[in-house]
Amino acid sequence: PRAALVGSQGSRPRPRERGAKVHRAAAPVLYDVPVSNNGARIRLIVYAKGLDAAGKVTVKSPSEVGGLKSPEYLALNPQGKMPLLVLPEGQAIYESDTIARYVIDAFSDAEPSFVPSTPEARALDNLIA
Repeated sequence: PRAALVGSQGSRPRPRERGAKVHRAAAPVLYDVPVSNNGARIRLIVYAKGLDAAGKVTVKSPSEVGGLKSPEYLALNPQGKMPLLVLPEGQAIYESDTIARYVIDAFSDAEPSFVPSTPEARALDNLIA
């Protein structure tokens, strides 16, 4: 089976490494470390919406699957970078902007919305994003 990847760079999935475990979890898992600036924008959204406390998103370190260059992590993200969001079905989403937009959209019922309320404000938001 192939890892399903979603990201802004359009990378093609690689076959899973022999022996790599298929990811299955009850909630999306964000792989990140506290010193990552790119991951900080995702953690800000997750924590502000209370998704971690509600068990809707789990935050883990890549070291929990052997590190960024381990066969298990590379099966999820062949680029070996973070942040990485893995959905319960096993789909991997990478690139911080793509992950942020996914989390905001997927958990739109949790406040704050992070989406401007008027078309004009959304247009301005798109210009500076």
